[in-house]
Amino acid sequence: MSPVAPLERSDAAVLGTLYARNKALALSVGAWLTLGRRPAEAPAELRRHLAECEEAAREGADGELAEHLTACRDAAADLAALVAASGPDGTASSRERIAAARASHRRLRRLVWDVFDCEYTPCGHERSN
Repeated sequence: MSPVAPLERSDAAVLGTLYARNKALALSVGAWLTLGRRPAEAPAELRRHLAECEEAAREGADGELAEHLTACRDAAADLAALVAASGPDGTASSRERIAAARASHRRLRRLVWDVFDCEYTPCGHERSN
């Protein structure tokens, strides 16, 4: 019996997974900033997510979705920086960090919609390709 080859995942599948995780983490971070209570596992989870995004951006650097994977890495980095600079009570270090995290997530979302249909219906967004 021959060894089973590892499953190959397309850049689009990786992007979809990482975007979904980034979105969930962004919502969580927003909630704890609002409530003023950071879960103890938040920084470690964000570091793991950032490492996965960095790896995907590195592996997909020459691919069709290089810009998308780089945007995913940037959004994860801005979110991790926001959490790292925030106190355990949810006090953010600056409005600039919040603005940077929001802007990089919006950029990522726009790029993701080039690959996948808009997740909000009915918004009328259609892929251009």
